[in-house]
Amino acid sequence: MLVKNKALGTSERVENTEFIQSGGCCRRVVNVPRKTRFDAMRATGEYQIAQSKADELVISLTVPQIFAAFPGDTVELCGSPLGASGQFKVNRSCCFANGERAGTEIILTQGEA
Repeated sequence: MLVKNKALGTSERVENTEFIQSGGCCRRVVNVPRKTRFDAMRATGEYQIAQSKADELVISLTVPQIFAAFPGDTVELCGSPLGASGQFKVNRSCCFANGERAGTEIILTQGEA
């Protein structure tokens, strides 16, 4: 993450070392207002990296019935055969029904629930 202040010609580089060590490669550039101080530039970069980690784990499940789940709702998983447990945030849900079956597809992310 490169945080730049074009007006002053300064920049601060913040790295996600876990991502880099696992072989990841990505570059993002964020421009900040003229009055932004050096420590605020660093905090901006760290915040952006933390936000990218928020949606790190994504789970898609299909429930074989119509189930009301709305974006922002909290779902708790326990005893999952996948080993995922804890509180997850509903990112998206879609109810479906046709002549053969009905259900709900729910996309969960492990973030601040």
